[in-house]
Amino acid sequence: MSEWKEGDKIIYRTPTALNTSASIPELDNIKTQIKASGQIIYVNNSNANESLPADNTMSGIISTASSHHQHSEAFLTKALALLKPNGVLILREPLLINEINLSESNLADSDSIPIRSVQEIRRALLFAGFINTTERQEGTLSTLEVTNSKK
Repeated sequence: MSEWKEGDKIIYRTPTALNTSASIPELDNIKTQIKASGQIIYVNNSNANESLPADNTMSGIISTASSHHQHSEAFLTKALALLKPNGVLILREPLLINEINLSESNLADSDSIPIRSVQEIRRALLFAGFINTTERQEGTLSTLEVTNSKK
């Protein structure tokens, strides 16, 4: 995944509030890379729209969601605006691994489907303006890393 540079500013978004005093290996690694001149802004879904930084100021956004609704079109559009040119968005959300026959299920209404496929995530990212999607799967969790397309 991404390597961060000294002075980078990162948004770290989680589904619920995060105990920022606890040792979390991923965050410890990011702090080591960005050093004291960098900044991590912690956001969760309950305060996601509060005090976001100015547009074009973030080197990266790492967002973990418990459902695809938290990575909505509005979120992806705002993420694109927040990122500097060549900024990185890392999305993590549950992933639909095997396509199911929706006509035989009670999930025929697409708004009821709690998870989406990698292709659906890529399509949403493309419509929002992101390019260079790479992916890594770990079980049923998908991690996609995308690069901002602004130059």
